Amino acid sequence: MSGTASAAFVWSIADLLRRNYKQSDYGGVILPFTLLRRLDCTLAPTKEAVLREHAAHKELGAGAGFFLTAASGFNVYNTSPLDLGKLLGDPNNLRANLTSYIGAFSENTRDIFERYEFEQQVEKVLSGSVVGLAGGRVCDTRRMNEQDARPCYKRHRFPAEIIGHAVWLYFRFALSYRDVEELLAERGVVVTYETVRQWCRKFGQSYANERRRRRPRPGDKWHLDEVFITSKGTTHDLWRAVDQDGNVLDILVPARRDKAAAAKFLRKVLRGRAYVPRVVITDKFASYGAARRAVLPSVAHRRHKGRNNRAERAHQPTRERERRLRRFKDPGHAPRFLAASGPIAGHCRPRRHRLTATAYRETRTARFATWRAVTGTPAMA
Repeated sequence: MSGTASAAFVWSIADLLRRNYKQSDYGGVILPFTLLRRLDCTLAPTKEAVLREHAAHKELGAGAGFFLTAASGFNVYNTSPLDLGKLLGDPNNLRANLTSYIGAFSENTRDIFERYEFEQQVEKVLSGSVVGLAGGRVCDTRRMNEQDARPCYKRHRFPAEIIGHAVWLYFRFALSYRDVEELLAERGVVVTYETVRQWCRKFGQSYANERRRRRPRPGDKWHLDEVFITSKGTTHDLWRAVDQDGNVLDILVPARRDKAAAAKFLRKVLRGRAYVPRVVITDKFASYGAARRAVLPSVAHRRHKGRNNRAERAHQPTRERERRLRRFKDPGHAPRFLAASGPIAGHCRPRRHRLTATAYRETRTARFATWRAVTGTPAMA
């Protein structure tokens, strides 16, 4: 596995662990299970020989260690017939089997497991996520079994349908808070524009995050480009990455426009993804090439202004909202707004010119159903 693929693999595990662990706790769960996987692979070739010696000298108890060590070829051994692959084959008894498997290691490994607090980590992992050690992947079975997480509307005066509709109006169309207030008033819902603003700030990002989790994996052709935005008389760069279908992968407003900023942006786009792109397309800005060689050395890079129209067109909604907002108020305002606006608006804008009328209506109906699931509102009768 190349260095780039390894980095992407590690980030994919971290992206799944973050649901139940703080970032500072990643090492506490990754290191013990990495060690266990390493021991399992190391002892696998002599597993059968150790089991035969264990059956032949079982009456010797602790005195059989000499024969078991000789059969293993290492200073450690495991007398359980189980391995990590067999553990995953019986998920209903995973807790008991894993405890039995760990207890079958030789005594000289006890201090290692105690140092990593392995039993506590097993309890924490099994109470939240189950780690698929045989494949090195994480399977969040607890979240698979429970219902989809819904936003919390507790202590809000208006029902979820009105809140979700107001947020959808604001991010889907180039409207101001006062425009949304007027549209709701026409339907008999009396709220102030300040209430709409608070709804958008509280629920907009959570809706966008849930939508991002539900969407299929983006494409493997990434387009990177930057556009200038002005805030308080100062010009800043807004960097955006999209795939070949126009899905926004990530955005960044760096302090500078150089190789370090480009490398930071690439790492930000890669974060949480279980794959690397097949090709990266940019304009002729030299920092992209230097950053790509440092972060994605095995990925093809095409530099041509005409081929980057996908990213250029992705800037158009930003310009439209910038004019509507009368400018972004500060450098942080743009990424805060676009982080919520991009996934929501993109979800409601399928590539209509590529669809027939019937297919477009079916796609629109499906996306409305997804939006209701994201906002936690009941389906229409």
